[in-house]
Amino acid sequence: DPDGLILSSWYWDFGDGSTSGDQQPAPHPYLTVDDYLIKLKALASNGCADSITHVASVVAYPVAAVTATPPLTFCKGDSVTLSVPSNSSYNYYWMVGGVSITGGDSSSYTPKLTGSYSVKIVNPIGNCTTTSSEVSITVLDAPAAPYISASKALEFCQGDSVELSVTNIEGYR
Repeated sequence: DPDGLILSSWYWDFGDGSTSGDQQPAPHPYLTVDDYLIKLKALASNGCADSITHVASVVAYPVAAVTATPPLTFCKGDSVTLSVPSNSSYNYYWMVGGVSITGGDSSSYTPKLTGSYSVKIVNPIGNCTTTSSEVSITVLDAPAAPYISASKALEFCQGDSVELSVTNIEGYR
């Protein structure tokens, strides 16, 4: 040091009741989401002291528990809504099979195709990221329209009747 001063002691106040006298203290864990005022006071060999303060913001990881309006298996043309708790500060990235979905950038998504859907949520303050577990959606094909046949003409007089029948398709009732 050009002035011949030597820093002789350090005092750290981590803003949560914890302190340290080490020049380079060990990493300090914060267990509660909050803003903490951190203060470092240094004492020089000539008896003079100086201090500096800084605010550390501890933010939460987003909650990524997907809820769905049932059912998760439905016929083509229908849909289901998947959602997570909404926070206007967070960024949402919906995925199917681990691949990002174009337009899947809100706290809810309405899939119309079969797949395993999940969402990655990012709290941009601290870049805290949570990814949900996958939700399996199954979209069933609608049955083919059966062929209807008539036993006789479909135009008949009042009091008469016609018998209608459909082709038997395996697996349909």
